Amino acid sequence: MIVLLESVHPDALALLERADEVRVMAEPTELDGDLPLDEVRAVLTRGRGRITADMCRRLPNLEVVGRCGAGLDNIDTVAARAAGVAVVHAPGRTTYAVSEHALLLMLAVARRVTELDGAVKRGAWGVREGYEGFELRGKRLPASATARVR
Repeated sequence: MIVLLESVHPDALALLERADEVRVMAEPTELDGDLPLDEVRAVLTRGRGRITADMCRRLPNLEVVGRCGAGLDNIDTVAARAAGVAVVHAPGRTTYAVSEHALLLMLAVARRVTELDGAVKRGAWGVREGYEGFELRGKRLPASATARVR
């Protein structure tokens, strides 16, 4: 059995279902009470779910834990490896999404999207009077800003 602490893309779910029975937990931070613990061979999370030492102990036939993403900060890798459980993740798979998100946030800040959206929703159309957009064209992030991102 494969346990998903969170939902995954339908295409990924279909692949997993071809490999074994799949159960999606109701809460990403705990295993469902009716879960047959001795049948679980794999646990996957996207990031909100935590794969803990206690979870590794409670699942006697666990073979692999994984993160659908880059980091392993929500997996107790020491406990998993001590229990003989393989730890996998997908470094680099979110590069484009993270890059697009960074651009989205830069544009939102430059154009004051949140502030202006709130004003318009409140009917405060006067916000347009002093509005000056900030263009990103020709701008560069300082080296100190990019160093913090890494």
